Amino acid sequence: MTRSKQKHRRQVLSEAHRERERDQGTIRELNQALDDGQDLRRLRQLAAVRGLVNSELRARLWVKLSGADVDAVPLGAYEAAAAGAHRDSTTVDCDVARSLWAFMPGASDEERAAKRAELARLLNAVVVHHGGDVHYYQGLHDVASVLLLVAGERAAFAILCRLTTGPLRDATRPTLDPVLELLGLMGPVLEAADPELAALSRDLGLPPYYALSWFITWFSHDVGGLAPAARLFDLFLAVHPLMPLYVGAVAMRSQRAALLEAGRGEGGMPGLHTALNNLDVVRAMSADALACAAVTLFQEARPEALLARRALRMEMAVAPRAFRDRAGGGAWRVPEPSRRAPVGRAGGKPPQGGLLQQSLAKLLLPGAREAPPSAVFLSLGLYTAVAAAAWIVMRLQLEAGGAGTLPWG
Repeated sequence: MTRSKQKHRRQVLSEAHRERERDQGTIRELNQALDDGQDLRRLRQLAAVRGLVNSELRARLWVKLSGADVDAVPLGAYEAAAAGAHRDSTTVDCDVARSLWAFMPGASDEERAAKRAELARLLNAVVVHHGGDVHYYQGLHDVASVLLLVAGERAAFAILCRLTTGPLRDATRPTLDPVLELLGLMGPVLEAADPELAALSRDLGLPPYYALSWFITWFSHDVGGLAPAARLFDLFLAVHPLMPLYVGAVAMRSQRAALLEAGRGEGGMPGLHTALNNLDVVRAMSADALACAAVTLFQEARPEALLARRALRMEMAVAPRAFRDRAGGGAWRVPEPSRRAPVGRAGGKPPQGGLLQQSLAKLLLPGAREAPPSAVFLSLGLYTAVAAAAWIVMRLQLEAGGAGTLPWG
């Protein structure tokens, strides 16, 4: 073995050792927070900044972070709802039939079929249980898949009931118009993260539809595996419902050179949209690093401040008005949507159908999206090296409490 290979091997082993030590320390702190009278604020902080380490802890703590009650619906009532029919039953069947490829890559056909049966029951139960108030959308099966594989069917049902009436409420309404409205915040969030990339997007007239799947699937359709998806779910279950927009902005910043090249090249606005629609969000930064960087960005540019600065009106979306349910352990809640029909559309511009259709079509693909053209992802090495060093400093600051208003507090 050459000296360079020996050095590389030592570095890999050293990094793996540090990672194990960090995970063991996180587990100790999580158990301590649980022992200290269910210190949910500390649990949310650890979930956001360090992650919950393994499926066993996630199965326990995702329920707590979401404010769900696994025993609220008796087993018989759950089974009745799971066997019920609703207006989107056929769509659920179609989505489930092509699901779980990315999350169960080594599974047999029989194992995948069994999990798909559980997934169909879970999705149908959530919709039927809410009596028509929660609407299924394509992409919800991705969220449900992660919950099911990590927490099990019954816990996943309790958590998904919370999500579809809370952080994901804008997506479970009769249309996706509220989601399209709240995506108007993507520009201001991106400007806080990367003014140059935001200016290019604005100059090209790029609508933020590329971020649609990021928000409504919590990136579970975009990261290509269960481990990174679960790590991001740790974050999203602990913090403000708009955090997916911040993760998206950080991912864009991490691959800014390629995106700037795509937008300034011959492809122009459609080329940049395609590059973003196919963005491998964990290519330049791990899910763990993205989570930490997104928390820092959130501290620097909170949604209420961005809304006030831009004088943006949110007539339909409820996620921007999320609040802490102090009586319910501090889980994030959203106000009830207005029952009146919205007047006009925020910004006064109709959606650009072709680009929106392209973003929606991505949700019809099985598993993760296909790998984008390699030419779109050049010049990442230097950024990745600098980001890795900055991330270590950032994590230490966040674990110490950081500055400003924290998204879990």
